[in-house]
Amino acid sequence: MKNIIYIVIATLLFSTNAYSQEIKAEVSVNMEQIEMEYRNDVSSLATDIERYINRTNFTSELGDDWEGEPIPISIQIMLSGGYNSNYIAQMYINSGRSIYGTKSGLSTALLLLEKTWSFKYKRGAMLSYSRRYYDDLTTMMNFYMLMCIGFDLDTYSELGGSRTYNLAYQVQQLGASKGAPGYDSYVDEGDYSKCGMIAELTSPKYEPFRALVTEYYMDGLDMMAEDKATATQNLELIIRDMAKFKRDKLYKNSAIMLSFFHAKSDELISIFKDYDSLNDLVWEDLMYLDPANTMKYEDARDGKLDR
Repeated sequence: MKNIIYIVIATLLFSTNAYSQEIKAEVSVNMEQIEMEYRNDVSSLATDIERYINRTNFTSELGDDWEGEPIPISIQIMLSGGYNSNYIAQMYINSGRSIYGTKSGLSTALLLLEKTWSFKYKRGAMLSYSRRYYDDLTTMMNFYMLMCIGFDLDTYSELGGSRTYNLAYQVQQLGASKGAPGYDSYVDEGDYSKCGMIAELTSPKYEPFRALVTEYYMDGLDMMAEDKATATQNLELIIRDMAKFKRDKLYKNSAIMLSFFHAKSDELISIFKDYDSLNDLVWEDLMYLDPANTMKYEDARDGKLDR
């Protein structure tokens, strides 16, 4: 399944320009749930976070120049409370990945949710990067941006994000050492949390799944524009291998697989709903891998989505 030609394609795709910035973020803040009198205090929050992310080299200490265009990431922050410079929020992160051979093709790579986040902020703050000192606002951003960078690298080369995931692990451990909420140092396998996700992504146990993610992009999505039939067949086999990995290696849920299929369900339905396969095994595999979206897969299999 591993196509050398597509490694060459990825190299050509990203050799034309070199960028120092890994990420191009767009940030929005919803203030509907906080009192009117406090909204002016967070009026520059989106701008400050956006500026912080887009001006920070999160992997500079690894000594590698970032090649290719910045990763497009959208961040939505939902403030649910706040006063005296202290705020409570949820955060939604959508990380995209460009698809070879398409003018505006963008695949959702990761959808991440931070359910409970509390932080201090003053309007017009000058946020500065440090991976060694804990800050309840920037440390959170550091962790998730490193996660997105690591995953993006994994989509271009097998285990390409390993060193970046190690940085994210150190950030998670920094938060845990400070006793910060949401940075638990230990959770049960499969728990959807910062600790749970980064534990899987840095574990040799999950390396086969990460390698299949690389194939999903290189032998699947990046091949679609050139040879749709072969690319779709490759994806069917990749999904089968993912199901085998889950069946043979996992005894509980997987946080990173949950996040992956949360991002990919609509994309997979779009690819396979008109696919003339000899059987329905691909749908069975998808329902096994992603039980939360079983009804969607059943409707796609039965042709109900076009009615």
